[in-house]
Amino acid sequence: MQNFVLFFLFSALYCVNADECTTRLNELENKLDVLLEAQAIQKLEDNEKIKELEAIISRQNQVISQTGFRLSGLENTIEKQKRQMQPAIEGQAAFSAVLDHDLDGVGHQTIVFNKPIYNKGNYYDNSTGVFTAPLDGVYLFIYFIGNRHDREVDAQLMLNGLKQNEAVAEGVSNAHDTQGGNSAILQLTVNDKVWLATSIGDHVEGQWWFSSFTGALLYPY
Repeated sequence: MQNFVLFFLFSALYCVNADECTTRLNELENKLDVLLEAQAIQKLEDNEKIKELEAIISRQNQVISQTGFRLSGLENTIEKQKRQMQPAIEGQAAFSAVLDHDLDGVGHQTIVFNKPIYNKGNYYDNSTGVFTAPLDGVYLFIYFIGNRHDREVDAQLMLNGLKQNEAVAEGVSNAHDTQGGNSAILQLTVNDKVWLATSIGDHVEGQWWFSSFTGALLYPY
């Protein structure tokens, strides 16, 4: 623009008379007006483009933010599932234990199967006889109770203090050994507790490992 102005000023200085100078100055003013108007229009168009670009950037930022939030939620969900699956993947949610001695005068009490055969993860406590669920899932439990002679014992599978099922071993003579058992599939949540308890009876046969308690995670949920 400066070059344009200088050109016309230079041309105006070399006019031959006043009328020619006036004409050239008028032409210069008209051209300057056109140029300024064009610049103003261009500036408006540039401002509109800038606003459009800002709007596009704002929308993209919103999409990125929402996507990041969704990814964060997905990562948290995956991490939680990994933590829940880990014990099952590593085979840590299973046990089997036997009673290695006789119990007499049992009445109503928890049967402590004191000798673990398999107890990966130590979720079965062989000092209390209680299995504690390490994660939410579906579990299988199997148990057998032995008895001897003409005595009777009833055993109950307990979940958090509530009976799930029952088994009985009842002999009919002094030369009669009996064994009763049962099984159950239970849906457990983390820290649920499962154990066996006698309801009636005066003897549990353990000397020959006739009495056992087994549990295993089938699948988490």
